[in-house]
Amino acid sequence: MPLDLADPAWSKLPGSYGHSRDIVTWLNEAKIVGRISDERLGDLVNEAAHQGDASLAIYGVVPYLVEFALYADSQAERVRLLTHAGLLCADLRRAALENPDEDFVVTQYNSAKTQGAQMLSTLLVKLSDFSDFQYGIAALAGFLDKWEIARVLETLELFEGKLHHPWFQRPVSPHE
Repeated sequence: MPLDLADPAWSKLPGSYGHSRDIVTWLNEAKIVGRISDERLGDLVNEAAHQGDASLAIYGVVPYLVEFALYADSQAERVRLLTHAGLLCADLRRAALENPDEDFVVTQYNSAKTQGAQMLSTLLVKLSDFSDFQYGIAALAGFLDKWEIARVLETLELFEGKLHHPWFQRPVSPHE
């Protein structure tokens, strides 16, 4: 169960802009409606990790994204929510922020990571789109605290049948 949205502990989980008021409002809206829109999900992710700079708010956000995925109407929605949650975990791990003082928050975050990894791993085998699969694997790595793998996969591109990556000297063909 995620941190109650009225819990004062949210004040100790600031987002990228120094507070968590917007995050709490957006999560509350999503709970009322029963889903989170693409626009709100983008706002939420941006507030929790602006341009990849992680904030402590991720500890509170990830359990909600995993919970929303549990009740999502479609496989695509579950994958979308879990992918964002896993990538936020990777951002948080990479930033090496100290745990918040609230033990309950850390326990719920770790529990959501385990549940998210289990849910996403069962969905990955059903994905046929390269990009969905790529980001899904990156998110799974994030849930498993393997942020380095997540980072490599996030920046990998498939273009004209070849893999491109900033670390590669040249594009790599799968047939090489």
